[in-house]
Order: sequence, then structure tokens, then C-alpha cells
Amino acid sequence: AATELASKSALLQMEGELSNRIRGLMDGVANCIAKIEAELDFPEDLIDEDLSRTLEGDIGRLRMNTEAILVSANRGRIIREGFSVAIVGRPNVGKSSLLNALIGRDRAIVTDIPGTTRDVIEECVDIEGLLVRFGDTAGLRRETGTIESIGMERAKKYLEESNIALFVIDGADEWTSEDDAVCTMLKGRKAIALINKSDAPQKIRSDLVAAKMPEDVLILSCSAQDGRGIEAIRTAIAREALGAGLEGESGIITNIRHIDALSRARTALENALNALKEGLSADMACIDLREAWHALGEITGDTLDERIIDRIFETFCLGK
Repeated sequence: AATELASKSALLQMEGELSNRIRGLMDGVANCIAKIEAELDFPEDLIDEDLSRTLEGDIGRLRMNTEAILVSANRGRIIREGFSVAIVGRPNVGKSSLLNALIGRDRAIVTDIPGTTRDVIEECVDIEGLLVRFGDTAGLRRETGTIESIGMERAKKYLEESNIALFVIDGADEWTSEDDAVCTMLKGRKAIALINKSDAPQKIRSDLVAAKMPEDVLILSCSAQDGRGIEAIRTAIAREALGAGLEGESGIITNIRHIDALSRARTALENALNALKEGLSADMACIDLREAWHALGEITGDTLDERIIDRIFETFCLGK
């Protein structure tokens, strides 16, 4: 594990937290199957006068719980692989200075000459236990030469592949058409807008940026020069990556095979629920429930048939 969060996630799995959540789902599925099997095999002992409605509620909750575990899959991937952040903006807005401030050392060359950064400068840093990969990109403007053109193409490619963009704006300068061009590139992408150079008299206010950007974009002020607002940026990145983090999590799924098995279980539960809502018999839904159970069993290594028989006689009063 490269970071504290990755280590914590791995430890939770070693301690069986994820298996406990999966087995909880399997118990719920087994209970549903047992109700159906008991109704079919012992019709003289009526188990539930409105079995279909009962099953709809039970299966609906199981599907929601399965979805909740799958939601953690994206978190698990980020914890395992890291979170990539593209630092973008027009030339001379302070992107390289911001990279240096975020990682706490002079990694990128900083000058007043536009186009100093020609290639993507990448650096990793641990933020709140999360591995964050920053990419300082070439300033986006009208091309002035072959080398700078190549740098801007690489910047655009890095932006496309990143998890989120930090859109750096020079708060001490007027808004330009080049800023508008960057806004256009960010459409449909996750981004945080940073009004940089807050240590100088400001010409750009947050309401102007808000009018240019989508409504859900976070807007922060900072100064890469004196460090003002840098910690707020770090916190915002961590929140964008993981929401509330691992606090309260009882196991995060990181294994691709497990994700596939859970996805198939969710689909089978949806099919069972739809069958009941369409008025099909409970035994038709049972086919999908068994498929869901077997998919979950691929994660834990459990098998079904003996458990169902045991569950029927443990749960229901039969043959009396």
C-alpha cells in the first residue's frame, strides 16, 4: 500500500469486513429463496398469504444494499491507483507555482515568460492518506510554435485522462478569451476553479467565475506565492475523490473480480424484482435469486443447496 488509506482499506479486507457485508447479502437472498421453496414444497403450511409483496420488499432492500457496496468500487479504485489532478489554465496564471505549493517543494520552473512549461510535469503527494497525482500542464493559448503546440496537445490529453481539473485563473488580471477557451474544454468534466494571486489587488471576483462555470463547480481563492488557501485546495481535492473518506466504511471493494460478481448479483436481483412486479410467480423470481446467490458465492466460496434446506427447517414450522 502506498498510502494510509490504501493500507486501511487492505486491512479492512484482511479482517473480513467486506466478506461480512457480502455474507449479510447472501443471508438475505437465502431467506427469500427459503420462503419460496417452503411455499412450493409445503403448500399445506401456508407461510405468507401475500408472499409476492413480502418478497418485493425484501429483494428491493437487498438490491439497494448491493448497489451501496458497488458504489464503493470507484472509491476502491481511487484508493488503490491514486487520484489524478490536471492543473490547467492560460499561460502565466501561476500553475507551476501552484504545483510547487501543493507538493511543498520547488518541482516546476517558475518564470514570468509565457510558455515556460512545455511538457506535463507530474508529481505525487499524499493528501489525507490519498495518493494524489498532480500534472502541471502547458498554458493553453493560441499556438505560437511547434514545441509549444505539442505541449498543449499533451496538456489536453492529460486533462481528458484525469479525475479532476484545477482551473487556475489569474485574479490580479482581467478575464480573457483564453480563459473562456479553457472553460469550454472543461464542459462535462469535474473541476475546481482557483482564483490565484489573492495576495495582489483583485480584478476577478468569484461571481464572474461562477457565471462562466457550471453551477456545481467549487470556486476557491488562493495564493501560490504565500500559501494562502492551499490547505483548502488539498481538502477539496480529498473530498472530491472520496467524499467522507473511509470513516464509517465497513469494507471497500477493490478487486475487479469481486466488482464483476456483485454487478451480476445486482442484475439478478433486479430481474427477480421485475418478475414479481410483472405478476409472474414467485418460483420464476427464485431462478434469478439463485443466480444472485451464486454470484455472491464466487466472492466468499460458499455453495447454496444445503444452506437453503437448513434455512427452511430453521425458520419455518412445517409438517405439523
